Amino acid sequence: MVGSEIIMTTNEEWLKTLKPGDKVYFTSGSTNGIRRVERLTPTGRVVLVGHSGQFIDGTRKIDTWNFEHITELTDELEKKFRDRLKVKKIKAHDWTKSDHDTIVAVYKILY
Repeated sequence: MVGSEIIMTTNEEWLKTLKPGDKVYFTSGSTNGIRRVERLTPTGRVVLVGHSGQFIDGTRKIDTWNFEHITELTDELEKKFRDRLKVKKIKAHDWTKSDHDTIVAVYKILY
């Protein structure tokens, strides 16, 4: 229980430091990404750019089973997210249309 209290306190403190333009890590089910803070309401709710919902204490309840969350975007978390995007792009690329030299160059970068 002590660990969760520490995390909650840290998250609450972080939320209080947010200002428009700050980047946050956003999760909603299997979707995640990096978003920017548009504004904070007078009651401390966070509104993201291009997002209609307001986050109370870092969470937005969509319905009984679905929630969205924002957390602090650390350098490590941002790197992991960017790396996953690169892997996704590599997997989606149609390698049958690439020439041999390009494939070899990509292979050398990856391995």
